[in-house]
Amino acid sequence: MTRRNKLRRAAGIAAAAAAIGGLGVTGVASASTVQRAAPSQGPVIGYGATGQGVKCVQDAMDWAWENGLIDTNPPVDGIYGLTTKKAVEQFQAAVELKVDGIVGVRTGDAMIANMSAAGIDGWVDDCKPYIPNNLIPV
Repeated sequence: MTRRNKLRRAAGIAAAAAAIGGLGVTGVASASTVQRAAPSQGPVIGYGATGQGVKCVQDAMDWAWENGLIDTNPPVDGIYGLTTKKAVEQFQAAVELKVDGIVGVRTGDAMIANMSAAGIDGWVDDCKPYIPNNLIPV
């Protein structure tokens, strides 16, 4: 993706973020965005996990990689291995969350907020039940 296209996409994300509210002008859900509603405990997806929830995490990380938020692109194979963990850690750092490589409600909320702001409603509809989250439906 060219720099110009990245800038256009970022502008679109910022506009979508403004439309749904709660995201800053970067279009990236930061810790302050998701911390208000997210408790510190809840279900998690982490290293060694398998299944649809992991595939959803990997799809979100693929989007984050394609849009320059992270440098690691894990395979979408439903297995939470080292590459997925590294991608999640990079995502957590990018959105200013505690970096631990575990998808809990705060990281899940940030993933859902970013995918929603990008207009990827199919992912949100399909994956929200599998991703730990504490977001109130809009």
